[in-house]
Amino acid sequence: MNRQIAKLGAVLLVCYLLLFAQLNRTTVFGAQRLKDNPENNREILRDYDGPRGSIATADGVVVARSEPAPEGSQFERTRTYPEGDLFAHIVGYYSLNLGSTGVEDTYNAELVGRTLDLSFRDINDLFVERDRVGDLTLTVRAEAQRIATETLGARRGSGVAIDPRPEFLENGFINSRFLDDKAGVAIMLATIQAFERAECKSPVDIHWLFTIAEEVGVGASSVIAPEIASLVAVDNGTSAPGQNSAEFGVTIAMADQSGPFDYHLTKQ
Repeated sequence: MNRQIAKLGAVLLVCYLLLFAQLNRTTVFGAQRLKDNPENNREILRDYDGPRGSIATADGVVVARSEPAPEGSQFERTRTYPEGDLFAHIVGYYSLNLGSTGVEDTYNAELVGRTLDLSFRDINDLFVERDRVGDLTLTVRAEAQRIATETLGARRGSGVAIDPRPEFLENGFINSRFLDDKAGVAIMLATIQAFERAECKSPVDIHWLFTIAEEVGVGASSVIAPEIASLVAVDNGTSAPGQNSAEFGVTIAMADQSGPFDYHLTKQ
């Protein structure tokens, strides 16, 4: 009898361990898969009735906001889109039954105030209850979107607008087009200014050359004197797949199709 009880206990222990392993595999390793499942609306249920930030265009038109729900509703708030489907392809939707897409899904943590900088700004947040939501501002303009929609009418297509003006971001990055040459000129001028302000003396002569075209062979190589030992070209370091470049530092090209390999420069 004791032997049978021992076998039963061993079987139950194995079953418990299997159940424990499966539970951990599901909750830990399968958490992201369950979260990304479009049929899983538990996250929507958690956030749907809470405060949620608004979404506006660059010219201040609100395209998504939370309003008090109609009387008799089981929820206190409902998500509305004042511009209808004009920005649906960007904003997406936030639905109890369908889940969320677009900006509503990508920036859900910011909209409900679940990021660290929104949920805790100072020591008072530990004792004061307040709505910690974030409002989003799109880079698109409502006026331009309406013009594109009216121009296309019932035809399929997309409106394309190029804004050459640079955009200076709070994180230090600059969004712009055709910036590579102008940025290189700005860097060289800033370096010259820093030399002058600090009254630095270079151990060698430095000749600053601004060419009329971006390639080193146009304008630069034709004025190189025999006493020039090294030539450094300032250009953009394109960040793309397969490129050994980075957005957070200086990229030093060791050689290109016509340029020589400079061992000493890459070690400085």
